[in-house]
Amino acid sequence: MNNQDNHDILRFLYTTRDEAQRIVVRARESLELTWEQLAGAHLDDLMKSPQTTIEYLENADAKLRRAALLVLGDYWGLNETAGPRLEKMALEDRDEDVRAFAMLNLASLYKSTDDRRIGRLLATFVTDEAVSVKLRANAYYSLFRLRGLPCERWPHVWSIQFRFPDDVDWLFVDSFLRKEKREGEKEGEKERGREKERGRESFLDHERDRDGPW
Repeated sequence: MNNQDNHDILRFLYTTRDEAQRIVVRARESLELTWEQLAGAHLDDLMKSPQTTIEYLENADAKLRRAALLVLGDYWGLNETAGPRLEKMALEDRDEDVRAFAMLNLASLYKSTDDRRIGRLLATFVTDEAVSVKLRANAYYSLFRLRGLPCERWPHVWSIQFRFPDDVDWLFVDSFLRKEKREGEKEGEKERGREKERGRESFLDHERDRDGPW
């Protein structure tokens, strides 16, 4: 490799680095614009501290709850203490977008853990035909992050080319439910074994009582 080759490689690397930095800056600006559009004059409050942001999760205004979820996940970062609140919002919030954002934050919090309980929660969303397609698609996307699959395998659920439910890998979704089913079957077998043992002991006690001490 001659000096010209080295020069060309370095120029390519520097150009690529600069372009990557520009992409990051544009992405950050887009995020901050979304925060501002949702939070308006409340954005400064949201940026004061994580605790202040968490308090906004209870705000009566759904736009402010959405903004709080975004700022919490993208600016302050998530920790395990947020888990129960995110689950509650994903399940019960009155606003569908809030539920979707909470679901995505939940997947971020538990990313690459393949957490059994969270996986079942999300997979149940995907299979629930009473839930909107938006929420089901968000839950489906979240399962890939939860399992820690590489980003090139994540489904483009927000693309107009993605068709729900036709493009869903149902075997993949079912894998989160089968775990719980297998555990339930094992527990059921154990319980049946315990009932059988209790029945045998009860029979022996009955026989002893009938025979008496003689």
